[in-house]
Amino acid sequence: MGFGIVLLSLVCFLILLWTLIILVRVVLC
Repeated sequence: MGFGIVLLSLVCFLILLWTLIILVRVVLC
């Protein structure tokens, strides 16, 4: 149960990180 929660939070963190990187690249370019 705990491992699933950690995995889910990690996936959400990665998605937020990718969207942030894409937004920064769009703004800079």
